[in-house]
Amino acid sequence: MANVGRFPAVAALVIFCLCIVATILLVFKAVTLRVPLARHGRKPLVVQVRYYAAPVVAVCAMLACTSMTPADVGRGLLGNDQIQPYGILILFMSMAYIAGSLDATGVFAWLALKFTYMSGGRGRGWLEVFGSGLGHASTTLPAAVFLMGFLSVLLANTINNQPMTILLTRVALDQRFISRVGYGNTQKASLFALVLGSNIGAVFTLIGALAGILWSNILGLHGVRVSYLRFARVCCPVGLATLVTSLLVLWFEFAVFPHTD
Repeated sequence: MANVGRFPAVAALVIFCLCIVATILLVFKAVTLRVPLARHGRKPLVVQVRYYAAPVVAVCAMLACTSMTPADVGRGLLGNDQIQPYGILILFMSMAYIAGSLDATGVFAWLALKFTYMSGGRGRGWLEVFGSGLGHASTTLPAAVFLMGFLSVLLANTINNQPMTILLTRVALDQRFISRVGYGNTQKASLFALVLGSNIGAVFTLIGALAGILWSNILGLHGVRVSYLRFARVCCPVGLATLVTSLLVLWFEFAVFPHTD
């Protein structure tokens, strides 16, 4: 009977771990399922299983294993006085809708052309200019690691780490950047430096990541106030030491064990 009582907890842990692995794998490659239809001669139904399907399947599996109840799902969506998950979903959906609406109106394209004209460019887009410039400065391994690492931290604390990751990933995968640094070791090192900067950059200021803002709000509900300046004064030395150490380890790894595949 004791083993039966532990089954939901063990099942929840196993399902959670499998969900993480499945989500990561589906981010890199979606799975295509072909479902045959009953009528002969009809084409099979093609279903694309993407990364967002894994958490939904995991929740259904936990419900089937009695690891959680529908009431637990409801409480998880509603949250509590400290944090409301549905509020975060509404925030992200609203930001995505605003960005998509602005892009549909042509505002971003107009601004890109306007700044290109003002800078005296000859029709070169921001990605071409940024990719060529950053690639030219990142031709050596240490330059690629440290430049991308510090640049990602700077942008993370300017526009938040999520938009920064999207921006610099596009630059690091752009042909103008790759033509300067080449495929292989240096380019992969710059991508790993971007990952480090995206995660460590959230430590420097409260606006580095959404988690910092949520943490500050939770403290405020308990009467604890942390100013942006105090947070930066305490965390910047720790963040800088962590960033430099991590980039040195990354440089050492790619210098001693080149990633050429």
